[in-house]
Amino acid sequence: MRRSERVVVGSTGSGEGLDVEARRLRDTGAEVVWIGAGVSVDDLAATAVAEDAARVVVASGDDPTAVTAALAARHVDDVDVITAAG
Repeated sequence: MRRSERVVVGSTGSGEGLDVEARRLRDTGAEVVWIGAGVSVDDLAATAVAEDAARVVVASGDDPTAVTAALAARHVDDVDVITAAG
């Protein structure tokens, strides 16, 4: 990860354990934008665009392809969407 990478962290569900992932990312040098749990896929995509994020991290129960599709609908194809580890 690049030292100054901006990462949006959030979940469409409960987001259980996502706070641990956010701290891990922060501790590795990422700039974390915490959007929280229970947000819509569109909210995740809109935040990623507004914050000029390089990556979106969602909880393990979320569908990362839905976020990728929401980003594509905004003509954004250079943001990685991944599921949080663990």
